[in-house]
Amino acid sequence: MTALKTVHLGSFDAEAFWRDPELASLPALPDQAGRRIVNAMDELLFLGCKAGDLLLTRFPMQAAFVDYLGQIGFAFEHNADPLDSETIQERQTSIFDILVNSSPEACELLAGVSLIAPYAIVPGTQEFCHKYSIPFDGPSLAAVVKANSKAISHQMAVDLGLKNFGCLVGSSSELVEQGMRTLADGPLIIKDLFGVSGKGSLVVQSESMLKRIGAHLAAQEKKGKRVSLLIEPFLAMKLDFSCQIRIEPAGQVQFLGLQQMHNHQLAYHGSSRLDAEQAEMLEQVGYFRQMEELAAYLDQKAGPLRKLGIRVNTVVQFGNPAERIVSQAREPGTDLIAMATHGRSGLRTVIFGSVAGRVLYSGIRPVLLVRPGRLDDEVEAFWPADPADDEATSG
Repeated sequence: MTALKTVHLGSFDAEAFWRDPELASLPALPDQAGRRIVNAMDELLFLGCKAGDLLLTRFPMQAAFVDYLGQIGFAFEHNADPLDSETIQERQTSIFDILVNSSPEACELLAGVSLIAPYAIVPGTQEFCHKYSIPFDGPSLAAVVKANSKAISHQMAVDLGLKNFGCLVGSSSELVEQGMRTLADGPLIIKDLFGVSGKGSLVVQSESMLKRIGAHLAAQEKKGKRVSLLIEPFLAMKLDFSCQIRIEPAGQVQFLGLQQMHNHQLAYHGSSRLDAEQAEMLEQVGYFRQMEELAAYLDQKAGPLRKLGIRVNTVVQFGNPAERIVSQAREPGTDLIAMATHGRSGLRTVIFGSVAGRVLYSGIRPVLLVRPGRLDDEVEAFWPADPADDEATSG
């Protein structure tokens, strides 16, 4: 069986594209040289290429490097000319937007490509797939942005009852107020929700520095920008690690590896394999068990539907249940919200004041309520109704 040709490409500064431009920024020095280095890092994606695949990079790879990779088993097609013009290099542009709007050579190379392996989904990814008739089966950009915000990981810890030292702030005044309280116990760190490798984070050790940062953000608020930042005590770190997990389309979860992260101050400086003692520590605190239980729960819920030939994608979100359900239902392609209810006095009375009721009153989609295990016995469908009505319209 002939393997399908896959195109590999991406932007290593995905966080810059995920971040809302209407958000206020922490004080920082421009780093044009650093951005040019990041733009040239996409050639590292050769690691995912199999024979016959296509690797598109902003700048052409050196012939000697390509020859060497071929000698050690990496044989792939690649572009010989730069995809990036000098004008584009001076501004923040994703490689997908570049290919959507230009690059005749890429049009020829992309002939026969059947799959895409993006480093990250950023603006322009789906448009790129549409232009070159490549199937796109990834999550929406909105879902990717939401999942990669530090607000999600913070809220996850809150909802799961885990030890959580930080707090989210939504204004410059709240930043200063909360920061003063935190400084009473020692230095703090302010984090941009999409900062990475030390960028977008500031360690604050004095009230005067905190107030200067607050004034910097207040000036941006006056121009219409919004503040959304995470404040945490600046704690000594015992272990910084990274865990790679692969989730198959059918729902199976596979642990790929564990690495210890080596950082200098706030910047990433490398990684190495986690030793047995460190892995055992994670085992003892229940890290792997929690991940396995989550995977098993999702598979249990999706399994019966898959057996009926229904395609199922599982999504985990944290926060207010009704708000999260309504938010997910806004995604394109959603026609109906089906929910289980444990009500004991009839479905019609259960919905009022319940999660189901709040979802119904959102008016976003029709709602189907089902008693668990009784799909054939008792089902009622409710179409969006006015909260002022005495009863929801059923049908």
